[in-house]
Amino acid sequence: MESSDLLETILKPKTLIGSRDINTLIKICLVITYKVVNTQKQVVLVDEKNIVSRYIPIELLDKITLLANPDEACSQKPDYLLVFYPRRIRKLLQCRASSLIILHRYTGIQIPGFAKYVVKRVPGTSEYILKSLDTNYTVRFEFTSNGIKEVNQPAGLKGEAYRILKNALSTYGEITIKDAVLILSKELGVDRKTARSILLELARSRYIGVYKGRVGLV
Repeated sequence: MESSDLLETILKPKTLIGSRDINTLIKICLVITYKVVNTQKQVVLVDEKNIVSRYIPIELLDKITLLANPDEACSQKPDYLLVFYPRRIRKLLQCRASSLIILHRYTGIQIPGFAKYVVKRVPGTSEYILKSLDTNYTVRFEFTSNGIKEVNQPAGLKGEAYRILKNALSTYGEITIKDAVLILSKELGVDRKTARSILLELARSRYIGVYKGRVGLV
């Protein structure tokens, strides 16, 4: 799934996206801003703390209204109102923007009427996981020069191992670590030590989960 399709899936009239990593939020904010300016509608970005403003290219600044005061932004009733790291989220709830997108550091906040997501980087990779706090929707993605792109599985031997495990799990449900190693060893034609190493890499990258000696999909 490419950038535009993925964003259309997650962006609702009221959307909260949280992450404890400010660099991740900056990247997401820029991707969303590029996306919405292409709609040819009014876009207002509120950056109270002057954080993301420093990273906005000049050609993008020409197409949006950049403000530091959320009250001023709300009074304009824009089509798209993006708010980065707001000091007080609940103060924004009265804004009448057609689409209100808030990017913040509070990953567990609950506000009725908003589609709520949490974004985390996968350690040791260039990939991220976006998870809905309202539904079972989870998507793995990476940033590209054109925005963001969904990542369905890892590349190379790890990708083949992931496909094999997904098939095994869909057939048998959860399986033990021992069974997973045996399956990978047989299907990939590698020894058990190599199979176990691949299994651990998939677990570290959060493609699979290991709980009490059993393997399952994340």
